[in-house]
Amino acid sequence: MITCPQCKHQEPEGAFFCSECGARLIRLNGLQTHSIQHEKPQTSEWEGGKGVPQKGTDPLKAASVAPEKIPEDATLYLRVLPSGEFIPLQGQTEFTIGRTSKGQSILPDVDLSPFDAYAKGVSRLHAALRLENGELSLMDLGSVNGTYINKTKIPPNMYRRVQPGDIISLGKLSIQITLE
Repeated sequence: MITCPQCKHQEPEGAFFCSECGARLIRLNGLQTHSIQHEKPQTSEWEGGKGVPQKGTDPLKAASVAPEKIPEDATLYLRVLPSGEFIPLQGQTEFTIGRTSKGQSILPDVDLSPFDAYAKGVSRLHAALRLENGELSLMDLGSVNGTYINKTKIPPNMYRRVQPGDIISLGKLSIQITLE
């Protein structure tokens, strides 16, 4: 178990953020990021050559770091916070996440109804989680209350990379991706 340096909450090994206060749990062993001065300004395709993001561009995607590949024999779990209950993700490469309601004809693969999902703003088909080529991606399915990765809202209908340890919020219900 990892103890959060901020609130002293216990988290499982491999967690990157505290599920209670959101503090970063990983240690950088004294390494710090230093500012690098360039002789000539560097640009990327999303900057339009001007050093600033242009309308319709995606700085989150451009600035993302390539995640580690998930081993094929690994089992992914969703850890519901703060209860700590684990939901295994097995048998498929793509899962819809949401809640059920009476008369609903299309059901999510992962039903969060037992975790007070309705009161916490989880839509019936809230998000999709996909494992492809060792990479895990999350997409908001046009939910009413939004989907967040580590407290950053993601736009609907676009996959975003996620990694084990990331905390996903569907409305006000938080879950953490874990790997075994």
